[in-house]
Amino acid sequence: MGQRPRCFKPDTIYEQTQRTVDRQFLFAPIPEMKNVIGASCARAQQKHPVRLYWLEVNSNHEHLGIGAISDSKEHLDNLVNFKRTYHRLLAEAINHLHGRSGAVFSTPARTTECLDAESVEEQMFYAITNPVKDNLVERVAHWEGFSSYSQVAQGRDETYTYYDLTEYNKQKNRRNAKPLGAFLRTVRIEFSMLPHLSNRKIGAYESYIRKEVRKREQALGIERKANNQKVIGKIRLAKTDPRSRPADPKKSGPKPICHCQCNVRRQAYKEELKAFYCDYSIASAAYRSGAYNTEFPYGSIKPPLHGITT
Repeated sequence: MGQRPRCFKPDTIYEQTQRTVDRQFLFAPIPEMKNVIGASCARAQQKHPVRLYWLEVNSNHEHLGIGAISDSKEHLDNLVNFKRTYHRLLAEAINHLHGRSGAVFSTPARTTECLDAESVEEQMFYAITNPVKDNLVERVAHWEGFSSYSQVAQGRDETYTYYDLTEYNKQKNRRNAKPLGAFLRTVRIEFSMLPHLSNRKIGAYESYIRKEVRKREQALGIERKANNQKVIGKIRLAKTDPRSRPADPKKSGPKPICHCQCNVRRQAYKEELKAFYCDYSIASAAYRSGAYNTEFPYGSIKPPLHGITT
């Protein structure tokens, strides 16, 4: 069954979750991994500007909070173009690092709209504390894989490096060619404050994030102790084989319609979504029949024209 059509809106935060192929631990926290993920994301953000609110990468999946910069078509399209570029660069780097080939992610991202501030915070803190929830480490600060926590909660200036192979290859056969080291570039990921907290000073915002994360760490620690569980810890995590996978993987539940704390608003959203699917279906049928000037619902993406000949 194909994916349902997507609709992206301005002034909206989308939570995205995506797993690796066969749930392999391709993002296991080895020293190079932070830079590989950070550089790929930062380069994609430079090319296709988007608002990033969090990016948390567990050993075999990632959590992302993303939104458009404005209501222009270009910026709404960037929500797709950014992910396409980011994951292409990431796949190239991961495959080079692990000596493999092929796709890194098994399926398209599960993209879910957050309808209220409470849901945005819930998704953000769930993502940040995910390594603690999964009993990998006791504290978020102990996680040596990629996390946006150091930037959004601790105010650190994180930078990442990559070699600009495009510019290097353009000149490598010239008599006065520069060595590869001359094409080392430094990039940063720009994270945005959550909109409903953006009136706070940056120090107060970071303090709030740290306090909320600490509350969850403590609650998860109590739960772990009650279940007589222990964390894997940094030493064992560093020895993870990136080709391995969970011995008993959990089954993913159904994708939520939306993230919302209010049942009335959730029901209204369902009705809006049904109307969107109806309008999109009508437009898609006309478009595939040759009416290429058909107007699609605002924020949606036209379907591909596979198999159509002229």
